[in-house]
Amino acid sequence: MNVFGYELRKLLRSPVLLSLIALLILLNVFVISSAWYDTSAAERNATTSLVENYGHVLDENWVFDVAADNEERLTAFNETNNKTISSASDQVAHGIDITDPLAIELIELAVREAYVEEAQLIYEEYEQITMDGLAEEAIDQYALEGNQTEWMHNQYAAYSERYDALLHQEENKTVFYLGQQTHATLYEHVFRYSLIGLSIILTLLTAHSVNYEHAYGTAQHIYSTARGRRLLFTKWLAVNASSFLIITAVLAISLTVFFSTNSFSGMWNTYVSSYFNMDGPLPYLTWWPLTMLTFLIGALIVTYTVLLTFVQIVFFYECVHT
Repeated sequence: MNVFGYELRKLLRSPVLLSLIALLILLNVFVISSAWYDTSAAERNATTSLVENYGHVLDENWVFDVAADNEERLTAFNETNNKTISSASDQVAHGIDITDPLAIELIELAVREAYVEEAQLIYEEYEQITMDGLAEEAIDQYALEGNQTEWMHNQYAAYSERYDALLHQEENKTVFYLGQQTHATLYEHVFRYSLIGLSIILTLLTAHSVNYEHAYGTAQHIYSTARGRRLLFTKWLAVNASSFLIITAVLAISLTVFFSTNSFSGMWNTYVSSYFNMDGPLPYLTWWPLTMLTFLIGALIVTYTVLLTFVQIVFFYECVHT
């Protein structure tokens, strides 16, 4: 009899655990689908088109070529639809009827214009960011005093060298979705909810495995035999294998849904510290030159490591206290 296979099937066929896994996946899909609306899709399509045609590195040639293409597109739009629009951005800013058949095309034109306009402001925006200024903002925000203020200044001073390197390497001048909060949706919501949900699920799974014989009153019969005393090791293998499969299933389905609506095609080498990857008043400032791909790989490694380590802690805790 394959005891490992039996233990694995027992864990993966638990109705309660399967229901919780399904609920977690549905939660992630709900969070991702909250951004599924026409204007957002049009904005993402415009960005994807720009990257496919002009690349993800934003330099003077990129701005010049996109600006020229925008003029041609706007002229063609006006001629085709008998319009006299001078700026798609201004038109959208004043409000448009989203049900209008021309709305999506106009939004895409506005997004393209916005990239050209924002590109002119990047230098000025980063000129206003100083480490002393950020330190003072943090001190005021958290009402720090005495040695705490000195510590905060030292932290930002230590980052200044990395900040200079970020600007020198022009990591901030790489194209990403404009104003979409895509990064936040993926890591602050999908990954965070997955971590919390999987922690609960894997705790229940581990406890269920370790305590199964005790719950059904068969522990004395099983653990009195030589093979039974080796059962815990088999359970440990089954718990780790099932945990790995569950983590993989949840993340695979969630990420597939996410990337089906937020294509990173052409933007995997965009830096996380891109000016356009901004979810708040400031763009992301990373300690290392991380691209979208390396950040995702790192997040996956951390997720697996944290959750599987958590499983070991729960397993051995349950063994000791059972």
